[in-house]
This record gives sequence, C-alpha cells and structure tokens, in this order.
Amino acid sequence: MQISTYRLPEDVPVHFCMNKTAVVIDVLRATTTIVTALRNGARSVVPVAEVEEAVELSRNFAPEDRVLAGERMALQIDGFDLSNSPLEFTGERVGGKTVFLTTTNGTRAIQGTQAAETLIGALVNASATGQYAARRERDLVLICAGTLGHFSLEDTLAAGAIIHAIKEIDPSAETDDFSLASLLLYQHCDTEKKMHHLLDQTEHYRRLKDLGLIGDLEHCMKQDSMPLLAGYEDGSVSIIHE
Repeated sequence: MQISTYRLPEDVPVHFCMNKTAVVIDVLRATTTIVTALRNGARSVVPVAEVEEAVELSRNFAPEDRVLAGERMALQIDGFDLSNSPLEFTGERVGGKTVFLTTTNGTRAIQGTQAAETLIGALVNASATGQYAARRERDLVLICAGTLGHFSLEDTLAAGAIIHAIKEIDPSAETDDFSLASLLLYQHCDTEKKMHHLLDQTEHYRRLKDLGLIGDLEHCMKQDSMPLLAGYEDGSVSIIHE
C-alpha cells in the first residue's frame, strides 16, 4: 500500500484518486460532525458546497424527515435548523433523518473528491478508518480540508492518527514525505492533552475557542470515541457495515 497525504484538496493532482481509497479529513468540524450525526442515528448526511444547493436538495424531503445544517465562518446559516457544531447533532435532532450539510471547508472537499472509495475521517474515528483502509489493501490518499485555502494542523494530526492505525496492521505500508510528517506529528502528540496544547497555538482552533465553542473542541479531540466507518457514495454519507 502506498499512502499519500495532501495538505489541501486543491493540491491533489487531477485524477490522482482514481482506483484509490480517499479519506477526507476536516477535524474542526465537518467530518467530526458527520460521524457524530451518523452515530446518533441520522439516516445519511448529504454534504454540499453551497447554501442554495442544500436548500434545494432538502425540498425533496418532508420537513419531518430532513435537517438543514451548516455554517459560514463558523457561524450558523440564517434559517437553518443546526450549525456545524457536532454537539447539536443529537439523536433527538437527527435520528432517522437525512441531514443536508454545507460548511466553509469540509463539505466542499468531500463533494470534490473522485476516488474508487471515499471515507470520512476524523480523530473520533481515526483508528477504525485506518484499520479498514489497511484491510482494503488499496493505495490510499488522505485529503486534509484545511481552512479557507490554508493548511490546518488539526487535519494533519488526524491524518497521522489514521496512518498510525494502518502501520499497526501493515508495517510495510509506504508513505510519502507529508504522510511521514503527519505520522511523526501524531506520535509526538498522541494524547488528548498534548493535542489541545499544540492546537491551542493554531488559528482555527483559537477562533472556535474565542467563539466559546470549547465543548466542540473537546468533542473533536476525543480520539476513537466514535469508532464507526463512514463512506461517501452517490452524493451522501452513510455508515459502512462490513
């Protein structure tokens, strides 16, 4: 297995993901929120790039069967049911419903990925995602969503956690330099306390902290707290049942 990691979606060469497994990572907060929604009983999550697209697609569902959720610049979109805070995606709010989610970074990255198989990765399901990828024995591309076109350290940290899980099963898995850097970063910060200490120096983490979203940050950093597999296919994300 060859593992390639990209710091931003736009860095991935055209058609590079063909015949490979891709993992899209947006720890703060889109992919964490998607995994949380599925864990709490959402039927599926439809990630879209634009607000208008989310609204239009949701009209195909009865009001009691849908949830409109999303953010721009970390703030809830006017008229939407939920923001992008994973803590809002409780069983009571999303259980049995289809969630239409649009975010500044993560959902765009998911929607733009073209791969044989696309997984949704975060710290909360890092080991499960890595173990599954290792068993697939297909070349892997880890795609960090970043923040507004800029590198985000938390996504690289999660990529490293996923690579660590792969290496435990397949030590022979080969890594490019950025994958190796991601793995070394994770090995240096492999506890929740160390992760928070490191990320408290980063721009996006501090923005969410300044907005009072401490609970979100704590939730997003709980590695392997939701060990489920989430796959994107035909425009929506659902749980992969092996």
